[in-house]
Amino acid sequence: MAQTRLAVKPQTYKYILGVLPFIIIIAGQMYPLLGLIIFGCMVLAIGVSFFRGRYFCGNLCPRGALYETYLKRLSRNKAVPEIFDRTWFRVLWVFFLMGMMTFRIYQSGGDLSVLGSAMIQMIMMTVFIAVLLGLYYDSRVWCRFCPMGTMTNWIGGGRDPIAIDAHSCIDCTKCSSVCPMDIQAYEYKHIGEVEHRDCIKCEACVVSCPKKSLSA
Repeated sequence: MAQTRLAVKPQTYKYILGVLPFIIIIAGQMYPLLGLIIFGCMVLAIGVSFFRGRYFCGNLCPRGALYETYLKRLSRNKAVPEIFDRTWFRVLWVFFLMGMMTFRIYQSGGDLSVLGSAMIQMIMMTVFIAVLLGLYYDSRVWCRFCPMGTMTNWIGGGRDPIAIDAHSCIDCTKCSSVCPMDIQAYEYKHIGEVEHRDCIKCEACVVSCPKKSLSA
């Protein structure tokens, strides 16, 4: 089990990005077509993953930004149970949510307003789950088993890795204490790149490294 997470100040734009889920959920009650934005996010996440792995998760995902900024202030930032990283658990969530989405698409009968409303409901459900878990554990615990995160891992995990200089790294483990995915970046110094497939490129390790051994 990982250690208690240390805090790294989020980039300013993420505070703006993190408000979008609330806007979509609230405004979506009157304008259900806003729910279709979820499909745009999915296409963007998958497209980016071919070139930069899980970069979308750490830098462009509105929900990830919500958890990293606002939820982080309320979270206990405790160690995340290993079950959330288990392959079978992640695959289960992919099939569950993708299956639910497919069913709702079929159920909408091609009516975009009905489909948008269904997507809003899915966003509300998953954000509710993510917030509850994030309050108790680390704020980004949802990113461990998020279906889109898992799929982008499958497609481009390890692409465009963060570099690490073996000569300057002093094994202080600061990088692992700030990483929301519990990646031990310093363990990759003999390779020269942090090749872990779940690196979301948030650069918390880069910012916190006292020797500037890590670079994006």
